[in-house]
Amino acid sequence: RMNGLEFLSNLKREEKLARVPVAMLTSRGADKHRQLAAELGATAYLTKPYTEKDLIDISHKMLGARQKLVETHPTLTEESFAAAMAERSHHSQPSRQHKPDPTVLIVDDSITVRELLAETFKKAGYLVQQARNGQEALDKLQAGLHCDAIICDIEMPKMTGLELLGHLQKDDNLKSIPVAMLTSRGAEKHRQMAAQRGARGYLTKPYIEEVLLETTKKLMAGQILLDPPD
Repeated sequence: RMNGLEFLSNLKREEKLARVPVAMLTSRGADKHRQLAAELGATAYLTKPYTEKDLIDISHKMLGARQKLVETHPTLTEESFAAAMAERSHHSQPSRQHKPDPTVLIVDDSITVRELLAETFKKAGYLVQQARNGQEALDKLQAGLHCDAIICDIEMPKMTGLELLGHLQKDDNLKSIPVAMLTSRGAEKHRQMAAQRGARGYLTKPYIEEVLLETTKKLMAGQILLDPPD
């Protein structure tokens, strides 16, 4: 119902839970999984099979903040530790009360395109999620993945971008997410098909970073940049 990466993403969005250190313990040892976990805020990453020593060592490091507090407060109880951590968080990050960074879901079957788009959005202060096709994007969203906008290709295996739009419009929990198509298909018929299925923006490849970011900003502000067919 929710995988570890989705759980981590949701955890970091909760003000009371965001500072809890999380270590991923998984059989997935590829760099892309490590990188994604790091981007989502994981403190550490361990692969199975693991050694007890590594697990304990990493756990001690993750709890380093607690150890330092205990050293300065020998009689610290569980309750007072929690209060002290909350107090330290309040004083050390007084500006953290702003809204969390917006999240963009990038849906494209090309890993190169996804990584280039991800870099563009990250530099602009966005959090980024990725999906390789419409089906993977739909599965993640239905599993609880939060995003503020979707940037989606049209032609993809398993489920196209237009098919994804149709599924989103049928889901009351997802149809309000603004979607912009980013595709090499620049014909008017494709624009009309996307608009008919609920897309609010339409960009063609190759794209201009400034236009992409401005379009995304407008979509999240509630603007519709793609006129629906009459």
